[in-house]
Amino acid sequence: MRYIIFTGEKKNRLFGQLMGDLEALDNVTLVPDIPQASASLEWLWKLHHNRTVCEKIMPPFRGIWNGCMPYDEDGLSEEFCFIFNNVSVEYFEPGLLKKWKKRYGIKLVLYMLDVRDSYYSKGARIAMKYIPFDRIYTFYQSDAEKYGFQYFDCYYSKIKMPGIDAFRASECTSAHNDLSKELYFWGSDAGRRPAIEAAVKRVRELGYRTKIGICFTDEKDSPLDGIVYNQPKEYENVISDVMNADVLLDIVGEYSKGVSLRYYESFVYGKKLISNNPLVKLMRGYAPERVLYFTDPGEITTDFFENEIDMGYEGLFSPVNWIGEMTSFFEKNKI
Repeated sequence: MRYIIFTGEKKNRLFGQLMGDLEALDNVTLVPDIPQASASLEWLWKLHHNRTVCEKIMPPFRGIWNGCMPYDEDGLSEEFCFIFNNVSVEYFEPGLLKKWKKRYGIKLVLYMLDVRDSYYSKGARIAMKYIPFDRIYTFYQSDAEKYGFQYFDCYYSKIKMPGIDAFRASECTSAHNDLSKELYFWGSDAGRRPAIEAAVKRVRELGYRTKIGICFTDEKDSPLDGIVYNQPKEYENVISDVMNADVLLDIVGEYSKGVSLRYYESFVYGKKLISNNPLVKLMRGYAPERVLYFTDPGEITTDFFENEIDMGYEGLFSPVNWIGEMTSFFEKNKI
């Protein structure tokens, strides 16, 4: 089977990075490009791809955009599988994909990196109405159960590090200058700030360092000393910080669904995780000595920080496993 994955990296670089492990496979091609109209026809493109319109009816004459497809049909056969995520899929023409599926027997797969009802999945919901997908994957167990999607947790690749800013130990650390272990969090407020600050206070009470950034929040709202506010970072720089930390902090936000990338980062980069998300206890790899689920900051202890455990990682969540699962599925079901 030959897998062509349209990552949508040109819209969000993270989508390509998550699939990075697959670059080592000879039967996988990652396509970062998305169909794009010329500047002079951009107005017509927007009209044809208007979400409000497409939810009700597929506009006529959208076939004029078939030539924008960033992949040639020469050599296509039933051994090809085209894969899209919930962001990239809305840029591709349903009519063309259905034609190629009928003519060449290609497989069509969609994977959801946001929950089905998310704003970021609106284009995917529209695509589901018009494209005959052979398989739809989701990271969110509740969506799998509710909509009949296939649950998967193999979508995290170790991020390649060239060009990442050097770690600056003086940036956003607590007053400690010793060699104690460090807790790390960098992300948006999203209703999480009180819980983040409470956990930080507890960890500092135990004598550990913290490197914390809370973005898109009101700095005037009783800021906690030693926390950086409203300074977003590129994901590569977050990972650079992660690699220099000892324990990651994961706090459920007001829009949180499923398990965040912090869970995967903790395994891939060999870190412990402190989380108030009860779903972590249902995840593969979960062990209380490695992932501390807490409901009260007082449950965070020095034992968790200090106990030595095996932090080895052998690709448990790599998309290489996902490709293997799909291959087995298609071979078994002869789709």
